[in-house]
Parts: sequence; structure tokens; C-alpha cells
Amino acid sequence: MTLYTVAIIHFLKLDESIEKIKIDKNVTIYSPKANKIPELFTEKYKAYIGMDEANNYNLHPYIIVTHKNIQNDDLEIAKYHKIARTVISNYISSTWFVIDNSFQTHRIHSYSPSLKYAITTTPQSKQTNSIGKAEPTILDYKNLRKAKSITKLVTNLLPNQILEPRNIEIKDEPTFMPSQFSTTDQSTTTNFQRAIALLDDARKTSLKTAKITFYCSVLESILSTSNSEVTNQISIRTALFLGKNKDQRTEIYRIVKKAYDIRSCFIHGNKINSQTDKLLPDFSKKMDQITRQLFINLLTQKKDFLDLKGNQIEDYFLNKLFN
Repeated sequence: MTLYTVAIIHFLKLDESIEKIKIDKNVTIYSPKANKIPELFTEKYKAYIGMDEANNYNLHPYIIVTHKNIQNDDLEIAKYHKIARTVISNYISSTWFVIDNSFQTHRIHSYSPSLKYAITTTPQSKQTNSIGKAEPTILDYKNLRKAKSITKLVTNLLPNQILEPRNIEIKDEPTFMPSQFSTTDQSTTTNFQRAIALLDDARKTSLKTAKITFYCSVLESILSTSNSEVTNQISIRTALFLGKNKDQRTEIYRIVKKAYDIRSCFIHGNKINSQTDKLLPDFSKKMDQITRQLFINLLTQKKDFLDLKGNQIEDYFLNKLFN
């Protein structure tokens, strides 16, 4: 039996030149203008999801995960439904590593063409852009392809994540999105896992002060080795880690240091002055860019940094500082 899993993606738009793009051997994203697959979009299916939702396929992109040769068994169907949800969530989330965006998915359907087997879940996954808004973002081929490669890089760094459906234990909500990601066992949670979890917290909130606070925590989870003088430590280390020259390092240092001032006001309940309040969208956007740059560096150029612990991280930045 063939099982299809379908999710409509709100706020992410495809470039006009794209009708569909294959993300993986069994994953495809379709533009709303693409020809609908007859065996998927039957009248029976439209009746199952309702005409309002059916009409959304003509307005928004949607992603389809196809699993073939599935056993006609309820448990097997449920397992592959979870796998497909993971694939969809992880891929859509990874578009942030390429470009600032917002997105929302309402319901995810898995079903056989005959609709003998059908599962619907309502994860209500929603993430806002760097200034806390849900606004359309256009993705081109380059964005989509890069998101695909980053999805694999991120998933490879997270233990117990689903890469292939066979020979792996399926757990509830096994995505790298923190809404489905447990950090309760601190002894087995890596700094990178915590950073991903905090990133998701930042992306979910629409409150800019909270966003900035979570961005600071992402930087801490990767770069910090001490609980004292954290503001200065993280500001300097972020500048050293990302800045390519003196001007860039100085700018990054100032942005992160100011972000920590905003975080302190937010956490301790202090009022943010009117001048800073006007600058919140700009600071949130800049912290979003810095956080994205940190992840991209870790995933592509500086993978070995994630293997460093305690004194090794201290030595890394001492060498950077005095080199």
C-alpha cells in the first residue's frame, strides 16, 4: 500500500518559476499552481478534509511525503505518519537557516488513496520571523536546496533523530523542533541540542524582547563556559567567533552587549526606555542574523568546535584573542 502525508504551508511562498521541487526521494513541495495528482486529490479526499481546506491547496504551497509498500496495519500507518510529520517539520524549520521567515501548518493528513486508512493530526506549528510577525517569504530553488542540505547536517548532530524509517525506534514527536524535543535529561543533552531548542523558543514567540532573550541563550549554550561575567564573555566570544575583521567584531560585540541589556530588563521586569523600545525590531533582526550565522558556521566551517569542552573552549578563545 502507498501512504501519502500532506501538509499545507502558510506564509512560505515559492518563487513563481517553481511548480514543484523534489526535496528527497519521497518528499516533494508543490506550488499551488501545480497540477494536482489525481489519485491524491479525489472528491472523497476533499470531502474528508472539508472544502475550505481543499481550497487552500490552490492558495498555498504544500508538501507531500510518499511511503510505498506499507503494510495494511494501523500501527504501521501510525508509525509512518509520525515519520512523515518529522520529515515535514524538520525540513520547513530548516528554511530559517537559509532566510529569515515565518510559517504555519494547521493539519497534517496521512492517507491511502482509497481512504481506507487515514490519520489527521493538528500540530498547529507556527513560527514567526525575526521581528515577531507572520509575513510571507518567497523561497527560490537555491533556498530550497540549501535548506535540504542543512536539514541533514542538523539532524546528523542530534542523537536519536529519524533519518530513515527502517531499523530505528520511533518515539513520540521525534523532530528536532523543541516543541517536540525534550531537554529534560540534561546529562545526555548536548549544547547543540539545547541551542536548537532555544532557537525554536525564539522563533515561536512574537514578543521581540523574549526573542532577543532566547537568542542570547542560544549563544550562551554554545559559547559559554562560566556563569560569571556572562554578558562580556558572550559578547566577546561571539565577536571573535563570527567577525572577520576588527570592524565586524566591534559591531557584533556592541549588538550582543546591547541585546544582553535588553534581556536583563525583560527578565527582571524593568521598563525598557522609549529610545530602546523603538530599536527593538532592529536589534531583534540583528540578533536573528547573528544566531543564524553562528549555526551556519558550526554546521559548515567549524564543526570541530562542537566537540570542545570546558577548558578546550577557553583555550580556543584565548588563542583567538591573542593571535
